Amino acid sequence: MTAAVQIRELERIATFTALGLRFWDGDFARVVNDGMIATARVWGRPNDKPVIAVRTFSGALTFQGLPGLRTVENQGPDAPLPPPPTRRFLVEVADQKRRYASMAFGVELPLPYRGPYVGPTLPSPPPPGFMVVTGPERPRDPALARVTGEVALAATGAPAAWAMVSVTDPQANVWNGLADAGGRFSVVLPWPTLDEIDPEAPAPGAANPLSHRSCPATTAIRASQTPLSPITSSGIPDYASVLAQPATNIWSAPPTDPSPPSPTPSLAADLRVGETLVLRSGPSSSRLFVGAAPPSSP
Repeated sequence: MTAAVQIRELERIATFTALGLRFWDGDFARVVNDGMIATARVWGRPNDKPVIAVRTFSGALTFQGLPGLRTVENQGPDAPLPPPPTRRFLVEVADQKRRYASMAFGVELPLPYRGPYVGPTLPSPPPPGFMVVTGPERPRDPALARVTGEVALAATGAPAAWAMVSVTDPQANVWNGLADAGGRFSVVLPWPTLDEIDPEAPAPGAANPLSHRSCPATTAIRASQTPLSPITSSGIPDYASVLAQPATNIWSAPPTDPSPPSPTPSLAADLRVGETLVLRSGPSSSRLFVGAAPPSSP
């Protein structure tokens, strides 16, 4: 006969997480709980060993052992809100599955509120988590339409690095993508239904293949005319400056053409079923030009 074992609790230790991240895909209204990695180090100390975030059972990422925050972490989750921020950290985020663009941002810790950090701005109401944006290397998904291109500044021909690209579908839904340092971007969105494309079109068949169907998509771009200052060794700018970029005009023809049309705030193009839509400033160009005209233009 086995004697019953009694377990007596001697001590309970609870810690407080000074920084937690829950990622949110605003386009598809869903939590991203896999593939994301994040590191943090004290701002201005690039040679320090970064603290790597740990994934929780819910898929969120949390940091423990951040330099200078031991006292705050040892207070436990039920302690009153901590004192005002005492130290600034640089956080870098990447997606191992290449769906979302890499990001970097500064954050003052400890936070003045409970819960995960939701980003450099606090819209009302705040999002359910830190917003991630589709990157240019997002793997292909046949269930999703894709709009791609390479954005360049009309004034200099340089890549419009970190430009924010927004595509509006026929139902006025907006889908977003973030360009990389070379101006390359991708935006993904669900294929519209046949009724949304053309409610009066005949049923698909040999005489009416789906590949002949298309619908309009309107693109708008926010981009800085001057390079955004990097905050990481890899050249990534602060995410707050990326989000703050102003709207810019788009050229439907290369700005170096003899008499190009004036640029406009948005660009309309047809999204053909089953095909990737590549945006360019006219058929003779490989890039999509934005912003002010070159100095030599009349």
